[in-house]
Amino acid sequence: MKGGDKMKKILMFSAILSCMILMSSLVLAVSQEQGVNAAIAETISLIITPANLEFGEIIQGSTENVKPITFTAGEGANVNMNIEFTSVTNNGLFELMELETSTGIFTKITDKPDVSMPCTIADNVCTYTEKLVNAKLKVPAGYPAGTKTGVITYTITGPATI
Repeated sequence: MKGGDKMKKILMFSAILSCMILMSSLVLAVSQEQGVNAAIAETISLIITPANLEFGEIIQGSTENVKPITFTAGEGANVNMNIEFTSVTNNGLFELMELETSTGIFTKITDKPDVSMPCTIADNVCTYTEKLVNAKLKVPAGYPAGTKTGVITYTITGPATI
């Protein structure tokens, strides 16, 4: 082997080795994008206390029977809420109930009064002020004696969504 051929082989080997070293240090990077979506639900969550509104023993003709109903937003609530007293059942007695939804103003439950619970945003969290409604049951003189039970139905709504 001649000296020139040997030198060519050494140069060729060095060039190949250099390319291999260079290629092994290259990192192949590919950029890809991914979309991300989230649907945040509007949530209505309400706690009504007491669970059973107890007027106790009432004297016929009495109008001094006032009991509180408290509305508290439940965990996860995140919209303005409106609470409507939709109906009350029991042979007419509880239809005589009146509700104080504003200070000093009593409204017949059959007029379907409502209570507004607006969501107030503070530190990106929806907060509510607890609402108190006073219920007054007027029992007319001569109303038949006995234990009476009924059910108040509420309709709780938030904003309409599209």
